Amino acid sequence: EQMSCFKEHLDKHVKNNFRYPQAALDMGIEGRVNVSFRINVDGTITVLGVRGTDKLLEAEAKRIIEKLPKLIPGKQRGKPTPVTFAYPINFKLQS
Repeated sequence: EQMSCFKEHLDKHVKNNFRYPQAALDMGIEGRVNVSFRINVDGTITVLGVRGTDKLLEAEAKRIIEKLPKLIPGKQRGKPTPVTFAYPINFKLQS
C-alpha cells in the first residue's frame, strides 16, 4: 500500500519536473533511462547510478530524481533504514 502511494507520487514528481533536453529533441534521441537511487536514513536522496541510451537523457533523469523532496525513510524493526530503488524514465518523442 505504501509502495503504490510512493510510486504514484514518484510518477507525479517525474511528470511535473520532466523537461526533454533540447539537444536530444534536435537530434531525435529517445529511449529509456534506468535510475537507481537510495532514500537515506535522514530522508535525503542519493543517486547511485544512471544507465540509458544517451548521456543527455541520463543527465535529465538524474536531475529529476535529485529534485525529489526529502522523503520519509524506510523502517526496519522501527529503525530508519536506507532503501534502494530502481526507476525507469522513458523519453519518447511526440510525432
